[in-house]
Amino acid sequence: MQTAFLVAALLLMTGFVLRARLAWLQGLYIPASILGGLVGLVLVQLTLQIATPNTEGTTVGEAPPETSGELVWWVQGIHDCAGEWKTWPGWLIAVVFAGLLLDRRARPVQQSLRLAAREGIVVWIVVLGQTTVGLLVTWLIIQQFTDVPNAFGMLIEVGFAGGHGTAAAMGQVFESEAVGLTGGTDLGTFMATVGLVFSVLSGIVYVNIAMRRGWTRAGEVTFHRVTGLEARRHPQPVALGRVHGDVIDPFLFQVLILTIAFGIGWALRATVAEAVNPVLTAMTQRSFEQADTNHDGKLDSAEIGAAVRDDEAARQVLMSDLDRDGAINREEFNDPGIGFALVSQLKTLPLFIYTLLGGLLVRRAAELLRLADLIDGASVQRLTGAAMELLVVAAIASLNLTAVFDVWKELGLLIVAAFLWTGFCLLVVARRLLPSQYWFELGIINYGMSTGTTATGFVLARIVDKNLDSGAAEDYALAAPLSAPFIGGGILTLLLPTLITRTGMAWIAIPLLLVLVALFMLGLALRPRTGNTSI
Repeated sequence: MQTAFLVAALLLMTGFVLRARLAWLQGLYIPASILGGLVGLVLVQLTLQIATPNTEGTTVGEAPPETSGELVWWVQGIHDCAGEWKTWPGWLIAVVFAGLLLDRRARPVQQSLRLAAREGIVVWIVVLGQTTVGLLVTWLIIQQFTDVPNAFGMLIEVGFAGGHGTAAAMGQVFESEAVGLTGGTDLGTFMATVGLVFSVLSGIVYVNIAMRRGWTRAGEVTFHRVTGLEARRHPQPVALGRVHGDVIDPFLFQVLILTIAFGIGWALRATVAEAVNPVLTAMTQRSFEQADTNHDGKLDSAEIGAAVRDDEAARQVLMSDLDRDGAINREEFNDPGIGFALVSQLKTLPLFIYTLLGGLLVRRAAELLRLADLIDGASVQRLTGAAMELLVVAAIASLNLTAVFDVWKELGLLIVAAFLWTGFCLLVVARRLLPSQYWFELGIINYGMSTGTTATGFVLARIVDKNLDSGAAEDYALAAPLSAPFIGGGILTLLLPTLITRTGMAWIAIPLLLVLVALFMLGLALRPRTGNTSI
């Protein structure tokens, strides 16, 4: 951990030096954290090549095999750091969200709900559109010259919006006999990798276009190069907070407040998980009590519904209820169904949703106790900003670029379709449906989420919204529960491959297209009337 942090700090400093010295990087508005992350990415990939010259399939975070002492200590060290960095984004983005509502007054509930609804609709359009576009391209083009399963079209959503975790989970569904997508895990991982790389590169291009065309909250930005050293001529004082230094260090006091907000979020998530487990266990137990284990047409435990397979509590019940041959009847097994899957999704909500709530609770408690003035917004922003800088370096440097290039032509068509769709959603859908004051800031977060990860979206957003004070981050977090349990790796993603295989492309793709149109019209209806620019 210490080594990973030290190397990440060195990468950040390297990025700062590159930005300060290279004029063309200044002209592209690329932050030092992104530059440092790209340097780290190159180092990690080089160490993989040095460490495993004759080994296929080794990825970031996996231990490379040593051969005859040829693996020098620094190669192993960089590789170990990459494995650590892969675990950072989820924690660091939760720290950022813990501070979002901590240092500012919350918006009225009615306004927040309306904004969350508009953002949720846009996310549904973006992600559900990835599935729709993928299915249409597969049905109307790819299947005309090659034989691929219907579920092939879902690789855009699984890889781009879902990411590597969803690709790994859905790979089991893709490769099952019911779906029949050979190499589904590798294909999903490849799409996720392409999406991440494309997300950063194309996102920076969109950010530069937005800054030049005045799409950001600051309006049109005068193009001038910033080295990062300008402030040395007119240094700004560092925020010290509102407590006396003889009692406790003021900055440390702000760290403690942010830590409490994070801790409350962590406790809330753990509480929800504990509350959900007995419910899932009872639902699974009831399903197995209704199954007839008569030894005919038995279903192996590894093949039982994906929702059951992915839940540890359900798996324990399953294993205890199997018959002596380790199987149950295929025809008479009563799948827990959608209700089970929906409840299980409560356990998979990301930590940042809970830490956002933790920050809000701390803020409200401080206001009730008349202690809100002790929370120093400038200090909290510095802390969350530092977390974001480390997040950027870790997310970029630990990208997995070792995915297998199979069925390149078919994947190439899906990738082009995905690029066009995500660009359309940013430049047209987001601009029409999101709040006009910060449509690009929120749109670029959605863009990063739908092509890479939430962390990538915030990396891009911070270029135009450094302190995340536009309101875009809050809208995104509040709307996440409206989409995360269902799409981009949720219950709908889980169910669609089998449904598409059983019903056919037309019965799924065409209704999805109609749903997208209906969602867009609903989004237009939720926009404020002319003259009301508050939301």
